[in-house]
Amino acid sequence: MKKFFGVSQNVAVLSLVSLLNDFAGETIKRTLPLYLVNIVGAGTSVVGVIEGMAESIATLIQAPTGRLSDVVRKRKIFVLAGRLLQVSRVFLIFPQTAATIGFVRLADRAGKGLGTAPRDALISDSTEATTQGRAFGFLRAADSAGAVLGLLVAAIVTWQLSPNLQLLTPEIFKIIVVIGAVPTILNVLLIRFFVKEAKNHLSDSPFLNFDLGKPFKIFLAISVIFTLGTFSEAFLILRAQSVGIPLYQIFIILAVFSAVTSIVFLPAGILSDRLGRKRFIILGWLTAAAAFAGFALSSSAWHIWIFYLLFGVFFGTTEGVARAFIVDLVPANLKATAFGVYNTFVGVTLFPSSVIAGFLWQTFSPAAPFFFSATIAVIAAALLLFFKEK
Repeated sequence: MKKFFGVSQNVAVLSLVSLLNDFAGETIKRTLPLYLVNIVGAGTSVVGVIEGMAESIATLIQAPTGRLSDVVRKRKIFVLAGRLLQVSRVFLIFPQTAATIGFVRLADRAGKGLGTAPRDALISDSTEATTQGRAFGFLRAADSAGAVLGLLVAAIVTWQLSPNLQLLTPEIFKIIVVIGAVPTILNVLLIRFFVKEAKNHLSDSPFLNFDLGKPFKIFLAISVIFTLGTFSEAFLILRAQSVGIPLYQIFIILAVFSAVTSIVFLPAGILSDRLGRKRFIILGWLTAAAAFAGFALSSSAWHIWIFYLLFGVFFGTTEGVARAFIVDLVPANLKATAFGVYNTFVGVTLFPSSVIAGFLWQTFSPAAPFFFSATIAVIAAALLLFFKEK
């Protein structure tokens, strides 16, 4: 298979798809909490329920689709179907209520759930065993680069229309959705014509008959504990707004956050190939704890800037490396199954974590959910320190 930038054609094309998807989808996703609060008039508890349900639905689908991908010996059809479902986000150009936003978010996240585990398995199938970290780092770097571009475009649009605007307007939101329509549709064509099935070690066992092994199960349990404190990013955005940051600057902050993660992903993945995965994940989780504590204590705009940068370092250090770590822990014929199970358990945990965050915010203070998250992150990092891979 041809190489592009040190990775296979499949990895390169799927990374471009991820870039385009985040250009469109992440900007909309990060704007929706502002739409709900600023325009619809929903409370943060409603935001928590919608975001928690959306992310949970996305990941509930991943275990069965990942397993099915291994059993039927196909990857591409699941990835393609997932991107087709995500075209539903285009319907956000019409006026919305909390209920209709919830419906579109569920459809969009269902598309993510359908395609993510088979996509990650296809990337692993298309990559040598010694460069798994590089491949997943490349994917995640492209993913974040797309978010950077999309958020910068959103910032420019907002600044041009109203530089001192603090609350989102329906007109600006509609422009953001329209800008994201073309790359959302282009992704379907890229997958259809340029992604190939790869030679792999697929499962010939029955759908319900598989064993992912004790090391994977322990790592999964620790990851679930950590995720209990990593609520929807909607609350980070609302925290930025709570200290008086104008809307266009929020988009710029999010773009800088994504740029930091994009820069960190690839070197973290390459270094994890050489030095091991666990230490990078522990470092990332401790960095997350520091960032969460910083968000809790923030009282001005520059605080938010600093701790969003730190949060970007956490994200870049762990996301791609965790995927490569899963490949290290499970049999070669169960990769899609493992990705699906991992993403399902971690994703379902986002629902209670987001609901808890909304409750703590409304009941105590905007700082409360961030103190909770910092504590959980430290506990998870300590547990992972004693984790034995073999």
